[in-house]
Amino acid sequence: MMRTLFRHPAVLAVALTALLAPASAQTDAANVLRVYDVSTLEVAGEASEQRHSRLLPSTVYERDDLNSRSELDQDSSFELLSEVIRDVYGEEFEYEGRRFETARDGRLIVRGPVALHDRVTRLIEFFETVINSQAELEVFVVRLPRESETPAPAALLDEKELQGLLASAQLSRYSMSLRADRDAILDLSKSRPILIDYDVEIAQAAAISDPIVKAVQDGTRFVIRSAPGVGGLHLAVMMKRGDIRQSAEGRYVNTNALVTSEGGTPTFIRSSSRFPDVQLANRSVSFTSFLPKGKALAVRTKLGVDGTVEYDEVVVFRQVGGALPTLHEMAIENAGGELLVADLGSVAPPSLFAEGGLLRETELPCALENRLHHEPLLDAGFRENDFDFMQELVASGTEFLAINRIGRWLLARPYGEYIGTESAQVVADQKRLKERFTALQRPAQLLDVSVTVKRPRSGEPVQARIPMRAGTSVTLAIGVESWEVSDFDVEVAQFSAVADPVVRSLFDGAALWIKPMLSRQGELVVDVRGAVNLLGDRERFELESRVFDSIESTPVDQLFLSDRRKLKPTGNDGEWSVTLGDAAGGGIAVEIVVRKV
Repeated sequence: MMRTLFRHPAVLAVALTALLAPASAQTDAANVLRVYDVSTLEVAGEASEQRHSRLLPSTVYERDDLNSRSELDQDSSFELLSEVIRDVYGEEFEYEGRRFETARDGRLIVRGPVALHDRVTRLIEFFETVINSQAELEVFVVRLPRESETPAPAALLDEKELQGLLASAQLSRYSMSLRADRDAILDLSKSRPILIDYDVEIAQAAAISDPIVKAVQDGTRFVIRSAPGVGGLHLAVMMKRGDIRQSAEGRYVNTNALVTSEGGTPTFIRSSSRFPDVQLANRSVSFTSFLPKGKALAVRTKLGVDGTVEYDEVVVFRQVGGALPTLHEMAIENAGGELLVADLGSVAPPSLFAEGGLLRETELPCALENRLHHEPLLDAGFRENDFDFMQELVASGTEFLAINRIGRWLLARPYGEYIGTESAQVVADQKRLKERFTALQRPAQLLDVSVTVKRPRSGEPVQARIPMRAGTSVTLAIGVESWEVSDFDVEVAQFSAVADPVVRSLFDGAALWIKPMLSRQGELVVDVRGAVNLLGDRERFELESRVFDSIESTPVDQLFLSDRRKLKPTGNDGEWSVTLGDAAGGGIAVEIVVRKV
């Protein structure tokens, strides 16, 4: 058990005074008092599986979906460090004049000979190596020319291919640091207020239109969770890209009111409401992948607007330094064993899930043109990893090892009473634990997944190419979000009436969830859910009423998918393809091509 922690500065001062009080002149000469600051060994609390990102629609993107945290959301890893020091070197602190205490502010107070301080320092440095390990990630957003004849880059690039891509295009570059105990977040998005609707207020003989302003998010946002793997890094990435496309003119809708005075004379009050003609080009993708050493991952999204390709981008991820080791080992003097720290994230890699009204299996999903704040919603979040189960698999049956866990790190060391006495059994337990840990790790199978939405009259409005780990899912929302006045809701009071405009959200593009899985027989099972929504030309209908003005209507071609296919390879080895929807070419179709990398 750990000793009592000091909770107040006054108590700490008394303790330091007691520590400084010599037992004898000989003890003072042999023992040295040192204070070690180990506050850098605090780790973030276990990453929350509740963190999520809204992919669609952008008007209800909430910044608090990152889950607020505080300084208190930390695991006290330095407390575990003090417990390890007591277990490993506990007997050495039983001599007269030697002391070891832990302060709550992240300091270890040690009094003992220099040789003991050297051992304590070695343990602290070992823990610092474990907890503060990080990998440096470089992210490029490459914007390809609209009429580019450059062939589509592969999903996995070597250094020469990457340099060729970067040399011939406009790009942005970002740097991110990946740690085992927290998510890496880079948010360069902007919140732009727009007038989205009017809430008509009506009283006995008066009416007024109350403007409703919402925020639209555009810009760039990455949330990445990582873990070490065999030959590279496991990555789970939520990526959101958006650009505002706004017309300066806007659209005007007459919201006339009929007011009757007490004398019975009706009066028409002419009024006009302006709606900004705002569109948002949304390119959001969440996927789980694996980044091999010396390679770069390339995610391509292509979005066509009004029949022409307007956005053609490649987002590249590559590791440029640092490392996240799977296993840390340190020999313990005179113990016949080691101190082991294993990253369970390497055997239970991070992955993502999706949820929302577009992913229902049992009924048709809600149409994409429903009113704001209603379905459809499309969210992506991190799946909960069962580290407790992995700990049980790795550590079960080890009788001579003390097992602890900090977040996803599994720490194993000999029990204090067995140090120096049962070295053969300790070594056997540690060998068994390392063998199990290694056996649970497996090389990641990387798949190159291409998605193309087809419609005859407007070419290919949506394309995406994503490198992803087999057995995991990708969620994408690629298209243009916009709004229109589609109806009027009449509000009537005792002496007045007014037309309340009804605004609906529109989405022109694809919102899909795809999960490819490889079978032992070499077949590919692909699960697909979601919707394609393709808009026609907007029409305006005059209502020929003194109260009502006109309404807008946009024809919509839709394809809803909830399909699971078992595919055999095509003529090319390691390639599968399927076309969902109108395969004959007369209507909407989604073509999915999967290749082994």
